[in-house]
Amino acid sequence: MNGALLLSCAILAGQISETADAAAPSLTPARIENFDSRKTSILLSNGQTIAYIDAGPKEAPAIVLIHGYTDSARDWLPVEPLLQKRFRLIIVDLRGHGASGKPECCYTRFDFAYDIELLLRSLQIRTADVVGHSLGSVVAQTLAELWPGRTRRLILISSTGTSFGTQ
Repeated sequence: MNGALLLSCAILAGQISETADAAAPSLTPARIENFDSRKTSILLSNGQTIAYIDAGPKEAPAIVLIHGYTDSARDWLPVEPLLQKRFRLIIVDLRGHGASGKPECCYTRFDFAYDIELLLRSLQIRTADVVGHSLGSVVAQTLAELWPGRTRRLILISSTGTSFGTQ
């Protein structure tokens, strides 16, 4: 994903000022390895193991970053340095992706959103800005629909609308 696009979305959402650092550090193999080594895994109450990075000040407003299909938390590596000084970033690997568990079943948008809800509950985060890219945007929309009090703002990148009727 294009880091400039993410930065633009963050500026539009009022998350950072236009005078913030102009560019993220380059994506070197060492930086990628360091990012991956900072992932923590948690066993959620639904039995799923989710990997995530919790970066930035714990008392700062939280932003949840949800990647797209076949991606991982690495999607957000270019923008992490731009946001982590002012925000608590929860950067997740959705189930079946990255370092998270890969169960045999249950890969609907509702399953992904429930994992995020349980993760936020485990981390004792009451509300967060939720940013989703591609599949992550559908997961973010579902989270906002099912747990509206959990979502302060919703930012959708390369998204589509969803039909929130019963399935």
